[in-house]
Amino acid sequence: MSKHSINLERRSHFITRSIAIKLNLSTLVIGVLICGILSVYFVQETHERIKIQANIELSQITDTLKLALETNSQLSNMIRVVGVLATYENIDRLSVIKSSDMKINADSLAQHNGKLASKVFHPSIMALLLSPTKNHSQHSGDFIGHNLHHAVQFHLIDPEVNRLRPYIIYFKYDNTALEAGIKQSRDNYLLIVICGLALLLVINLWIQRVVILAPLSRITNQLKHQASNDSIPKPLNSTTKDEFNILINSYNHSIHKQLLQKKELEKSHRHIKNMTSVLPVHLAYVDTEQKIQFINRHSLNWLGYDINEVINHTCVEIIPANLYRIMQPYIKQTLNGVFLTFDVEFKHINQGYLQFHVTQVPDIDIDGKINGFFICIEDQTLTRNNEKKLEKYALDLEFNNWALDEARQAAEATARTKSEFLACMSHEIRTPMNGVLGMLALLSRTKLDQSQQHNLELAQGSAKSLLKLINDILDFSKIESGKLDIESIEFNLQQTLDELIQPLAIRAQEKDLELALDITQIQPVYIVGDPGRITQVLTNLIGNAIKFTQTGNINVIGQLSSMDNKHKLTFTIEDTGIGMREDKIEEVFQPFSQADSSTTRYYGGTGLGLSIARQLSQLMGGDISATSTEFTGSTFTFEIDIKLPSQTPIHQKISAPNLDKLPILLLSTTPLSDNILENILIGLNARVTKLNMPSGEDSFQHCDLDKLQPKIVILSLPTGKQAIEVVLSKLKDEPLLSQIPTLLNYSTIDAPVISHYIKQQIYAGFNKPIYQPELMTLLTNYSQDQLSISKDTVIESNDDWQLTKHFGSTQPRLLLAEDNMVNQLVAEGIINEFGLEIEIANNGIQALELLEKSTCDNPYHLIFMDCQMPKLDGYQTTQKIRAGEVGEIYKTIPIVAMTANAMVGDKEKCLNAGMNDYISKPLEPEHIRKALLASLAYLIDEDKRHYSG
Repeated sequence: MSKHSINLERRSHFITRSIAIKLNLSTLVIGVLICGILSVYFVQETHERIKIQANIELSQITDTLKLALETNSQLSNMIRVVGVLATYENIDRLSVIKSSDMKINADSLAQHNGKLASKVFHPSIMALLLSPTKNHSQHSGDFIGHNLHHAVQFHLIDPEVNRLRPYIIYFKYDNTALEAGIKQSRDNYLLIVICGLALLLVINLWIQRVVILAPLSRITNQLKHQASNDSIPKPLNSTTKDEFNILINSYNHSIHKQLLQKKELEKSHRHIKNMTSVLPVHLAYVDTEQKIQFINRHSLNWLGYDINEVINHTCVEIIPANLYRIMQPYIKQTLNGVFLTFDVEFKHINQGYLQFHVTQVPDIDIDGKINGFFICIEDQTLTRNNEKKLEKYALDLEFNNWALDEARQAAEATARTKSEFLACMSHEIRTPMNGVLGMLALLSRTKLDQSQQHNLELAQGSAKSLLKLINDILDFSKIESGKLDIESIEFNLQQTLDELIQPLAIRAQEKDLELALDITQIQPVYIVGDPGRITQVLTNLIGNAIKFTQTGNINVIGQLSSMDNKHKLTFTIEDTGIGMREDKIEEVFQPFSQADSSTTRYYGGTGLGLSIARQLSQLMGGDISATSTEFTGSTFTFEIDIKLPSQTPIHQKISAPNLDKLPILLLSTTPLSDNILENILIGLNARVTKLNMPSGEDSFQHCDLDKLQPKIVILSLPTGKQAIEVVLSKLKDEPLLSQIPTLLNYSTIDAPVISHYIKQQIYAGFNKPIYQPELMTLLTNYSQDQLSISKDTVIESNDDWQLTKHFGSTQPRLLLAEDNMVNQLVAEGIINEFGLEIEIANNGIQALELLEKSTCDNPYHLIFMDCQMPKLDGYQTTQKIRAGEVGEIYKTIPIVAMTANAMVGDKEKCLNAGMNDYISKPLEPEHIRKALLASLAYLIDEDKRHYSG
C-alpha cells in the first residue's frame, strides 16, 4: 500500500474517531453537568428536609410543653417534661430559657438548670437565642457545624408569678440518621441517572456507528480507493435516503460537472490545437527570456524544424537571421508591455523576398506582471503581389471602361437610329396603307358583282395581314425597349368580349368550327384593367386556335377568382386542332418561332403573336401557359391580375331577370354552345328541358311534348342555309312546336339567312357565341306567353353609318388638315359616307387661315389634324390654335390627331400638344365614327335640349 493510501486511511480513522468524540462529548458533558446539579440539589434538599423534620418535631415539643405546663405550671413539672421530651430520637439537647433574664429554667442536661444562658451556650448559639423566631416555620433554624440549632420564642405560664411570660425554647437537632437515609436515597438516584446516561451513550454510539460512521466510512473508503488508482473520479454509490444521499448526489453532481468541464476543456484545447495547426499564419508564444514555449504546425513547416528542436530555444536560434534583426527591437518593446503591429520585408534564402505582417501582444497577468508575449505573423506576399496585379488590372479596366463607354454611346446611337427608323417606317408604311384600306373600305360600299366582291375581299385580307404584321413588329419593339404602357381603366368585360368574339366567330364558322364562349363564371362584369391589351391577347390565342383547327370546336372559358383581396382573371382556350409535341411548347413563345418550319409554310404567320401575347400578360401581372397533344388539340391558359371598381357601376346594379321557373324547351344541334346556353337559363331560374334535334327522318314523336308544356322554344341552329332550312322544316311539321313562341340561336355568319324566317311563331333570334345582355333583353321582354319585340329590332344591325340623325338641325362643320392627297380622299370618303361634309387644308398654315376666315355664324366644330405636314406641322398648328391666334372661339375646339405615328409616346405627345383625341392610320371607319360622336357630344346634347324645350 502506498504512503498516500496509508495516510488517507489514518486520516479516515481519525476523522471517524473525532466525529464520534465530537458527537458524544456533548452528551457526556451534559450528563456530568446533570449529575453535579443533582448533587447540589440533593445537598440543598437534605438541609431543607432536615429543617422540615426539625420544625415538625419542634412543633410537637412546643405543643406538648404548652399542654403540660397549662396543666401544671410548676418548675419541677417543666424540668420533668423537658427531660422526657429530650428523649426523642433526633433531639440532641432541649432547653427552656426565660426571655427576661436569659436564665435556663429547664435543660435536658440537668447540670445547666438555673444557669445563665451566656454561661452555658457558645456565642454563635447565643446570637441565635438573642434573636429567636416568633414561629417555627419550615425554613427556620440555622446549621451550626453539622447540627441544626433552633430557637423559638413563645409564651408560657411563669410558675413564679403564675402568668404568661415570654420564653425561648432551644433545641439542638441531631440530623445524622436523617442525613444517612437521605444520602442513601441520593446515591441510589444518582446511580440510576449515571446508568441511564451510560446507556444513552452506548445507544448513541451504536446509532452513530450505524447511521453516520458506517456510511461515512464507506464514502471515505470509496474516495481512498479512487485516490489510490489515480483515475478519473467516479460517482459514489449510496444505499440511504437521508442527508448522506443528498451529500453523495451533490458530490456526484460536482464530479459530473467537473468531468463535463474537463471534457469541454479538452475539447477546447483540441480545437485550439487543431485550429492553430491548420491556420495559414505563424503563431508562437515566447517567454521573458525569449525562449519559444509554443509554436504551431504551419510555422514548423516553414522553418523546417521538429517541435522538439524549437521548444525552449531562443528566438535568435530559430528565427531566420534577416527576419530576427528586424524583429529584435520590436520584441524588446513588447516585453516592456507594448502592443505592436508592423510590416516586415526581407529576403529569404529559398523563397526570395517575403512580406510579413507581424502582431505582437504582451502576456500580462492580473498582477501586471509580464510573462511573455504572443506572436502572429501573416504572410502577405501573395496578397501584395495580387494588389499590384489588381492595380494593373484596374488601370486596364479603366481603359476598357473608356472603350465600353464609347461602345455604349455607339449602341445608344444605334438604338436611337433604330427607334427613329421604326417611327419613320411606321409613318411611311401607314400612310400608303391608310390609302389602300380606306379606298378598299369605300369601294366595299359600292355595288359590285360577285367576282369584284371576291377580289375586293382578297385585297382587304392582304392589306389587313400586312397591317397586323406592322402592328406586331411595333408592339415587339415597344416591349423590347420597355416603353409599352398598360392602361388601368374601368370597362365592361362582357361587352368587350362580345365585340371581340363576333368577328372571330365568323372566321370559325366559315371553317365549319363551333366556337363557344363561356363567361358564366365572370361576376361582376365590370373590372379595372387594359381592355385593349386583353383583347389583343385573346384575339391572338383564339385566332391561332381557329388557324390550326380544321374540324371540331374551340371552347373559350372565362373565370374570375378572388383571394385575399386579390383578383385574377383567367381564360382557357381549348381546341381540337393539330396540337404539338410537349418539347415544342415553349418554342412557340419565342420570337419568330413556331412548332416547326412546315407550320409557317402551311399556315403562315411571323411567329411574333404568342411571344407578344405572353409578354403582354406578364406586364399585366400574369402569364400564358400551354398543354398540347400532337394531332389531338391544345389548351392555352391566359391569366392576369385585375382590380374591381371601388363602386358598382349603375348599369351593373340592374339585376338579371328572374324567369320564375319558366318552362323552356331547348332544341340542341351544337352541344358545346347549347350546354353554355342551358347553364345561363338555369342561372336565370328557368326550368329548362334540352332535347337534341332529330336527324334524318326522325321526329319528335318519341318525346312527350304535351307533358313538357313549354312556354317558349329556343332552337339552336346549325351553320349553313341548307341545314337551317332542314331544321326549320322539322319545327314547322311539329304541330305543338309550331304554335309556341320561338327564339332562334344562330351563327353570326347566317344572319342574312335568318332575317327571312322572322315571321309567324319565330319572333326573334340571337347570335352564337351567346351575348348574354342580348339574351336577357329578349327574355325580359317576354310577357304573357308573347315576345313583345319590334320586328325592326329582331336582328340588330351594327351599321350605324349615318350620323346626321344624331345632330338634328345643327350639322357639324368639320376641317381636315392633311398633306397627303390619298389620305385626303380616304378621310373625305369615310366622312361623306357618314352623311357629313368636311373641308380640307393641305398644311397647318392653310388650316389656320380657314379657321381665321370662318365667322361666328358658321364656325368649325371639329378638326382632324395630321401631325407630319410641311411648313407647319400638326403640333405647332394645335399650339397656335390653343393660344388663341385664330380667335377665342377655337381655343377649346375639339382636335383629333389623325396620324401614322404609332410608336410609344406618340399619343401622349399629341395630347400634350393640346389635342383631345388620337386616331392612328390606317383609318378605320369605326374609329372615326366613335371619335366624331365622342368629340361632338356637346352638339348632340344641345339638340336634345333644343327639342325638349
